[in-house]
Amino acid sequence: DKDVLGYVFGRTYFLNTTPASQKYEIKAGEEGSRTYYIPTSLVEVELLATSNKSIPFGAFSGITTIDFITIPVTIERIGDSAFLDCTGLDSIYYSGTKEQWAKIVGVSTDPDNEEVLSNINIVYNHK
Repeated sequence: DKDVLGYVFGRTYFLNTTPASQKYEIKAGEEGSRTYYIPTSLVEVELLATSNKSIPFGAFSGITTIDFITIPVTIERIGDSAFLDCTGLDSIYYSGTKEQWAKIVGVSTDPDNEEVLSNINIVYNHK
């Protein structure tokens, strides 16, 4: 299992969860998906500055309960389909500048990401 949030919460239904079909890459050009049960109380995600400098392919795909995500300036790449079907996402709080954001979004040529990201509020220089 290679999904970011799905791997954390698991594949078994439990009370107050919603199924999310998250995508993952098997190898270049091939993809799969698994259904995970994400807590409905998960409305906020804060990514921490770590050595992983990207948001992987399909990381948040299918998770409709998230209202906002906080992204550190250390993120250099947003993987394809990272925000696919993230219909509840209202805002992204980004710790870098608008110019820095344009660079990491520009790395992704995925139309799914572009559609979601063009419809939400991006707050720059968030501390």
